[in-house]
Amino acid sequence: MRRTEPRDDRHMTDRATVAYVDHVGVLGGAEVALCSLISSLDRGQWRPLAVLGAEGPLADRLRGQGLHVNILALPSSLKGIRQDGITRARMLDPGRAAGTARYVLRVAHFLRANRVSLVHANSLRACVLAGLAGRLARIPVVWQIHSIVASPMVSPAGVRLMRTLARRLPHHIICNSVASAACFDVQPSHISVVPCGVDAAHFHPNGRPTNGKRQVGVIARFSPLKGQHVFVEAAIRLANRYPEVRFVVAGSALFEEEGYEREVRERALRSPRSDLIQFLGFQEDVATLLSDVEVVVQPSTRPEGLGQVVIEAMMSGKPVVASGEGGAVDLVEDGVTGLLVPPNDVAALANAIDDLLRDRDRASAMGARGRERALTRYELSQTSRAIESVYETVLTETRGAGWLRNYSP
Repeated sequence: MRRTEPRDDRHMTDRATVAYVDHVGVLGGAEVALCSLISSLDRGQWRPLAVLGAEGPLADRLRGQGLHVNILALPSSLKGIRQDGITRARMLDPGRAAGTARYVLRVAHFLRANRVSLVHANSLRACVLAGLAGRLARIPVVWQIHSIVASPMVSPAGVRLMRTLARRLPHHIICNSVASAACFDVQPSHISVVPCGVDAAHFHPNGRPTNGKRQVGVIARFSPLKGQHVFVEAAIRLANRYPEVRFVVAGSALFEEEGYEREVRERALRSPRSDLIQFLGFQEDVATLLSDVEVVVQPSTRPEGLGQVVIEAMMSGKPVVASGEGGAVDLVEDGVTGLLVPPNDVAALANAIDDLLRDRDRASAMGARGRERALTRYELSQTSRAIESVYETVLTETRGAGWLRNYSP
């Protein structure tokens, strides 16, 4: 696996146009990471273009950053396919195959017309569609992987597809953790681990909240993967012991998981101390929310690629309780910056939260160490430069091979 270090490549004097492709318009973790990356690009070297499959909050945020957003609407045949529901029959369906071919041709035409130098695919569906379009247009492709491409998160057919295409479509793969990188069998020089970065200037450690309120919080889109139901069960166990603590759940359902959100809310309402469990909905200002939270919880039920809110919590100087698998293992030093617990273990999660609520000095010390670790490893300027280094390497290698179509230094 190649180590990515920013380098001084002085012969690349003209701006290269990078097309950032995502198939959705919502603001999930991968899309928030995309916005952060684009906001920190060296605009003297890179000209970003956004290509999205739908309108939505992601498009609005990118426009707010001064980008022109290009909507190439995803055809209906390519919508509603869950990662864990991909089958060989669905992939070979004639209508879906025809829709895929038409969309790929449309994206390839857009890339050529806009003289794109490099394609950065930000979602799994974009990796497939924009990867095919980039190859068709003879434009180098970089995949950024934000999730674990393995069963049961992705169906066996989907895993085989992504691993096969990973050896053929992208010139380089950027993974957000060691766990997500382990899903791919490619040459070490063609894959890098670069975690999602966070701008430290937006997050200010304040130690214990000074407003007199004690809060423990989960911040994530609603999904069984994110484990809000596990958090609520842990909160129910702790409510009588800590009547002064509010257990807050921030986030909303994004990918047709409204039914799960309703189930979690109804379970909380049935509990004896439902007044202590609060649902805040989607929160645009995560930094302010984190300043009011004493302990941040990531109760994922299955391995996640990273967990950007964990980094944001660390930047805010907050201790984290997280499921001890996937990308969280890269982030949280167990017993040092937070606590790791087995996934789907309500008792273990409740005990870990209890430990930090009882020993506030220990919790504060963990938060302070987490802030130091985040500043050293996950500051946005550092991670963005590492990704730009990947761009430089890919452009240099493809140009040297006589392959690159649209970039001329």
